[in-house]
Amino acid sequence: MIDRDSFIITFTQFKEALEPEFEIIFASRSERYMIIKYNDNVSFQKCGIGNGGGETLFRSIKELMDAPLIGGASLRDVWDDIDDIIVDSSLSLTQDFEAIAERGYLKL
Repeated sequence: MIDRDSFIITFTQFKEALEPEFEIIFASRSERYMIIKYNDNVSFQKCGIGNGGGETLFRSIKELMDAPLIGGASLRDVWDDIDDIIVDSSLSLTQDFEAIAERGYLKL
């Protein structure tokens, strides 16, 4: 899994215009969450039909990391329980990084 600081650095390299979605999968939770990067903010919400939603906007990924989001805990607090992060419903941030770069997601 990618460590928190590396994720923040990588997240900033994604092109905002593509509005990339990052689905967060936890090892010990059935709920999934999503971070979406926009031009001027970042959103966080629970995934799912019927029980999803609750979008909250933040000015930056760092502000989102410190906010109480999941049962009162911040994403920073529960980071070690993350099993994978899926980009745009198809690519694992840790296993498919070359494909992510090849598809033009990054500013590099």
